[in-house]
Amino acid sequence: MWGAMHPLLAAPVRSNLERSIRNGLELWARLHPRIIPAALDDDQMAMRMAIAYAAAGTVGAIEEWLRSGETDIERAVEVILAASPEWWLR
Repeated sequence: MWGAMHPLLAAPVRSNLERSIRNGLELWARLHPRIIPAALDDDQMAMRMAIAYAAAGTVGAIEEWLRSGETDIERAVEVILAASPEWWLR
């Protein structure tokens, strides 16, 4: 079984990619505060956890896509967005 215990990306690449995604999600949440679910609203730790979860999951999905040998980037993006919580996409 692959995944988080056997990452495909080198640690510095994985870390930088995850940090970039996390920063983008933090910015998105600041720009669109109305999308944030009530369970996360006004709770900085909860929001950090949600962002970390989304960022790490996205990196895991990218690694799985790379392992698959597929080359259709648009399809990979479509799958990742379909697997993401809807509130991020409002």
